[in-house]
Parts: sequence; C-alpha cells; structure tokens
Amino acid sequence: DEFRTWWNNHRVRFQHDKNMPSGHIPAHAFEHPTHFAGVRVDCRIRVPQAAVDELLEYLTEDVGPRDSHLRWPGLTLELEQTVQTVWEDIGSPKISMESAWGVFRMISDVLDNYKIIIDTVVAKLNALP
Repeated sequence: DEFRTWWNNHRVRFQHDKNMPSGHIPAHAFEHPTHFAGVRVDCRIRVPQAAVDELLEYLTEDVGPRDSHLRWPGLTLELEQTVQTVWEDIGSPKISMESAWGVFRMISDVLDNYKIIIDTVVAKLNALP
C-alpha cells in the first residue's frame, strides 16, 4: 500500500513528443483526466459494488480466500506464525520500503539463534544412551 501511494503520487517525467500525459502526478491525472492533453473525457469505468462482490464470491469459491494468496509460495503456516511471533518479540517494528531489509535482518538473526539452540538440543538428545 505504501508503494502504491508513493507511485501514484510521484511526478512522471516530462516527455516532449508524447501524446498522452507526462510531467504529471498519476493520482491527479486519474482524478482530473480532462485537465491533460490527449485525454478530454473521464475514462474511468464505474463498476457497481454488487459486481465486485459477485466476482469476489466467485473467485473465493474457485481458488479460495484472498488471504490464502497473500503468502509466499512454499511458506508454511507454521513458519508464518513463527515469523509473526518473532516480529512481535522484537517490538513489532514498522515495515516500510526503507525499513523492510533491516526488519528482515532482525527476524533472520533471531531465527538463526533459534536454529542454533534447536540444533544443540537435538545433538544432546541424540547423544543420550
């Protein structure tokens, strides 16, 4: 959502020979299309909420709930829950474009420590008679 907001509010570079808008902010062009050369009418297509709801219901029945598609492929629910717990344990830092790598590193470091502890315990258990 932060990236979408940034992208829709950044200024597109001006292109002299372009027929469509350039040198503008996409969100402004979307809201006021008649202000830009090459676009003299409102090109938005209004979609009734009932149609959106019907499509959402169809897709949910066909491929499952939306939330099930918001995970990385191969990411188990167990790992997702573990990462969520670690994120909360490190203070639930805000995740943004600027902070994502740092937050990932903090979570990764904690998970690495968990692995060392687990490997040590397993080795000790395996050494028992």
